[in-house]
Amino acid sequence: GALNVKAKTLTVNGRLSADGGDGAENAGGGSGGSLFLQNISQLAGTGVLSANGGDANDTAGAGGGGRIAVSCVSNNFTGQFSAAGGHGFYPGGAGSVYLATGGNLQTRSLFVDNAGLAGTNTPLGSAFDLPTMPFDLNISGAAIVVPVTPLPILRNLSITGSATLTLPVAPSGLTVAALNDINVTGNLNADYLGFTQTNGPGAGAGLSSQGAGGGYGGAGGDSLSGARGGASYGAAFQPVDFGSGGGAGANTFAGGSQGGGALRVSAGGTLTVNGNLSANGNDGWQDDSGGGAGGSIWI
Repeated sequence: GALNVKAKTLTVNGRLSADGGDGAENAGGGSGGSLFLQNISQLAGTGVLSANGGDANDTAGAGGGGRIAVSCVSNNFTGQFSAAGGHGFYPGGAGSVYLATGGNLQTRSLFVDNAGLAGTNTPLGSAFDLPTMPFDLNISGAAIVVPVTPLPILRNLSITGSATLTLPVAPSGLTVAALNDINVTGNLNADYLGFTQTNGPGAGAGLSSQGAGGGYGGAGGDSLSGARGGASYGAAFQPVDFGSGGGAGANTFAGGSQGGGALRVSAGGTLTVNGNLSANGNDGWQDDSGGGAGGSIWI
């Protein structure tokens, strides 16, 4: 359900929740609901604020996490915020937790955390009423975040705990910019988001049901049958192009051979990468098909 709380002082040492219900036999879990805590002068306590998705039964899909939003002047709450997806054969995606704190609510943070569960994705975009001023974006707990519109300029970005920030469709380029710091111990990638098989200015050729590799920064490799690998193109200094797809192989199987997408990262402060920043091309899945070329990373 949806729970709206207004109070001068709110102390939570128990549980404030709008969780989704678990599924019955072969049924999916319900999504988490809404917690909206507004006009709070002081938030305190050691309890739990949750809008978790319900678990699925057997081979059904689990519910996605809900949404929690808190606006308070002083945040002394040391308990747990949770808007994770439910467990199931197909786990649910993370919901969101938004905190606006300080005298003019000037410190704004958005948390997307799936509690270590590798579920489906969490779309972000203008249709979901993102903050209008720069905010901290924190992605953790194996959450998978996919912007469906360009991300606004952030204040800080943190991707931790096997979490991922990527895009949903190819060909795509992902631009991430923060006024201060970007910390990546998870995954920030544009893998397989370039040109599809046989497409792009450096697409691999095909000959006798064997495909050559796609080209971009380097030329693609030839196939044993003599199909020529894709040509090199693009700029070494400011790379913005997508990697080209590999050549087609021996059957009608679809998928694979995509080139890498384009990833651009800008930080006004420090960029720390102890995880993965990548724009890899995909392997050829079709018999005797060529691999896709890697894409672009511009920092």
